[in-house]
Amino acid sequence: MEPLKMAKQLIDFNKTTFDNTFDAMVLLQEQTEKMVNTFMAQAAFLPEEGKRMLNEWVQTFKKGREEFKKAVDESFAKVEAYFDEACQEELISKTEPVGLPSFLWPNRGEVNRDNAAINEECFKWTRKRL
Repeated sequence: MEPLKMAKQLIDFNKTTFDNTFDAMVLLQEQTEKMVNTFMAQAAFLPEEGKRMLNEWVQTFKKGREEFKKAVDESFAKVEAYFDEACQEELISKTEPVGLPSFLWPNRGEVNRDNAAINEECFKWTRKRL
């Protein structure tokens, strides 16, 4: 198997593993939040200021969790884009004919050239070879 393809599959596996683990952590935190809310509703001894502090604490954890997920997703997107580009470049380099002049195998930016320009380059290249 090709190294770039293997690396891309490894990144995909890591992303899937992270997403599943993160989702499990979110479920655990949400269940804990429900238990804390139930406890606070039944705890007559807990002052209102304490309840407010616990609610702020829960909101801070949620915000931090969302920011962390966003940062990890952006990082995975950058890594995936890098490997996609590297795989495309490797594919192009493997399929490009060896020894042919550039007018017969144009670069990506030269694909829409007109026939007259290609014929001129072909003529020049042929004259050099003769």
